[in-house]
Amino acid sequence: MSVNNWLNKKVKEYNQEKIDLSILKDLILDLEISIPKKIISIVGTNGKGSTANLISKILKDNSYSVGLYTSPHLINYNERIDINRININDEALKEYFLKIEKKINTRKLNFYQMLSLTAFKYFSDNKLDIWVLEAGLGGRLDPINCFDADLSIITNISLDHQEILGSDTDSIGKEKAGILRNNQKLIFGAKKIPESVIKMINSLNVDLYKIDNQDLEEDLHINKNAVKIATKAIELIDPKISKKNIFNSIRNTKILGRCDLINNEFLVDVAHNEDAIKNLKSFIKSRSLDEDGIAAIFHCSKSKNPISLISPLNKLFSELRIPRINNFRLLDEEYIEESFNNHFEIKVSIDETIEKSIKEIKLLKPESLILIFGSFYLAGEFYKLPLYKNV
Repeated sequence: MSVNNWLNKKVKEYNQEKIDLSILKDLILDLEISIPKKIISIVGTNGKGSTANLISKILKDNSYSVGLYTSPHLINYNERIDINRININDEALKEYFLKIEKKINTRKLNFYQMLSLTAFKYFSDNKLDIWVLEAGLGGRLDPINCFDADLSIITNISLDHQEILGSDTDSIGKEKAGILRNNQKLIFGAKKIPESVIKMINSLNVDLYKIDNQDLEEDLHINKNAVKIATKAIELIDPKISKKNIFNSIRNTKILGRCDLINNEFLVDVAHNEDAIKNLKSFIKSRSLDEDGIAAIFHCSKSKNPISLISPLNKLFSELRIPRINNFRLLDEEYIEESFNNHFEIKVSIDETIEKSIKEIKLLKPESLILIFGSFYLAGEFYKLPLYKNV
């Protein structure tokens, strides 16, 4: 059995509920996890993964040893844990996970906490300079909040995962601002800061650095806001790193699933909330990628409203296809098809696989750019395909 399948079985064995961090903090002591010279914690609704990856790449390129912890993954769990831009290998991932299992005894943890401890112990044993930690969801109860970060980043706050984080941006902001500490530096990457976050900033005497909305002069295939946040983060962590070095690193950074334009043939994006969809539309328009038409392949999770995800883009599509994906977290394909047929004039089709969706588009709309979006799971299915390696 592959390590990936082994961990998929582990997901079902462990409780998935949020659990108090006090248990986790005790285990961090028991496991003798030692922290590095610097920790950067990142939360936000959109752009967390891009920001974390850029910061990690820039630091690594400038002689720092860096541990990067992100979620979710596209293909394998290994993607979530890397040192110096190299994913943890299968042997080490299983070895460290088992090491955590032996240590917890009867203490109750969920799978994400187990995987987080795996990452922290792996980083600790490798004695790194800096850890870059992305929260999976929220911030206050996320395992990365076991540590007092030297720099916190909130990329932005908008509506997503309301069923868990709260029904409005003020509630969501309070959860994400739970990572803040007294006299800490904070980068906030959006124009509007929720009142709950402002209160937390003031009560903790946080040193706020707000990113402006000016456009970058550089034309980069990466979320511009993530670039601006990462640039500011490097300035605060090590002002000796030059802007030239920063942008050299950024230009050479490829982030799967984030406006990933492949040979002007495919555009893959994990956008799965309304703000992320708007960013995706802006990317398409800024590069005139819709000139020859766009055929879309779409899927989304059960917690999403497919109509609100498609609405900003539907007039760009000449074709929309929904592949069947065997994942209990995703919406029923027939439900998505019916929803779209009731709201949009666009032609919608269901295919047995994503490979079939691509073949049909190439047959019917050979000149169209193929946009694949709406879910990490869908993007992951694309990157698994043999054809991806040939484009």
